[in-house]
Amino acid sequence: MKNYLIDRMTINMETECWDWDKCLDRGYGQCKIKKQTKKAHRISWETFREKIPKGKYVLHHCDNPKCINPNHLYIGTHQDNMDDMVQRGRQRNSPTPNNNFGGKKVIANGILYTSYTKAGKALGISGNGIKKRIKLGWEGYSIIT
Repeated sequence: MKNYLIDRMTINMETECWDWDKCLDRGYGQCKIKKQTKKAHRISWETFREKIPKGKYVLHHCDNPKCINPNHLYIGTHQDNMDDMVQRGRQRNSPTPNNNFGGKKVIANGILYTSYTKAGKALGISGNGIKKRIKLGWEGYSIIT
């Protein structure tokens, strides 16, 4: 199993993440084990560490869902996962600085909106699409601080 995982990942020398190179589902690595689809980071944990206790989650210290480096993973609860999401600003309608799905005003295509989501709906794309355009520096897209 170790070779199976190692043959399907690339080490990012900057972050030391072991990035899964094959199929992804919502950013998380997917692999087929005995005709069943499994999350690659969970398989990595069980291969390099130990069995995952029933009802527990395998979480990422690195916040990189395709990372399978067991040194970047840890066991936690659903609540740990939700707390991590809030702390990292990934929840919808969060006032945290890393999330603007219901926060600061944005300019998208030269028009002022109150969130990524509202801008996306008006322009027929996702809120993430708006966020990416701002991050990439598209003309007419910015955050109002």
